[in-house]
Amino acid sequence: MIPEFFIFASALSLATVLRANPEIPAPKTEPVPWTDAFRLQNDRIAALIYESPTRISLRGFFPTSTVEKSTSPPALEIEIDWLGDEKLTNFRRSFDSETGTSRVSYRIGRTTVTRTAFASTADDAIFLHFIADQPGALSFQTRIVTPDPENAVIQNRTQLLWREKNPDTGFKAALWVLPFESDVERDGNAIVLRGEGECILIVNFARADDPAKPISDTLRRLGDAYDPGHQPPDPVRIWHSVLAKHSQPAK
Repeated sequence: MIPEFFIFASALSLATVLRANPEIPAPKTEPVPWTDAFRLQNDRIAALIYESPTRISLRGFFPTSTVEKSTSPPALEIEIDWLGDEKLTNFRRSFDSETGTSRVSYRIGRTTVTRTAFASTADDAIFLHFIADQPGALSFQTRIVTPDPENAVIQNRTQLLWREKNPDTGFKAALWVLPFESDVERDGNAIVLRGEGECILIVNFARADDPAKPISDTLRRLGDAYDPGHQPPDPVRIWHSVLAKHSQPAK
């Protein structure tokens, strides 16, 4: 097993803790150094994930493409913008090449926040998990920025779906924001999470929507597997079940 790789930085600013209902800033346009990103991949889909002091960027593609070399457009690009004005210290990035798991941790005052991400082969989706060791320290907005963000729609508050302009093609990408305790709200075509302690994001996409296994049914399928009889399913049960299966040694 290749040892985990750590990058340490300090004196960075990261917006993670909200003051009382601040205005959500307009998304900033900053080039992403994708060559420094970690790669997540299963048998069907893959993603590059990169953290900056203010944003997490995730670029989805198909493993047979060369998008990681910027020679073809991504299948999907998501931005997660942190909200607030607190200072970040002890920023660390790591990647476990044996399990394909990316982790980031940092401190905001006395709070430690940890983000874990991987592409699950068993559950055929990409999962991001955020947890803070103090309540209410997670606040962010997330949106689909590529391709054609105007074709993204929000359903049931927690679900962001994207399709091509032709509605007959079905949805080709989906993103869920699932807090463990609080709720989310809508801001245009973005989903906003305020003052949460733990949450997961689920990302899925395909070249074409399969009527027998629609992208938009990903959460329902996970619920049937890990929290049967409950809709919407419990994100806590889903996360711990998905993580346990992903962490099992390969046979």
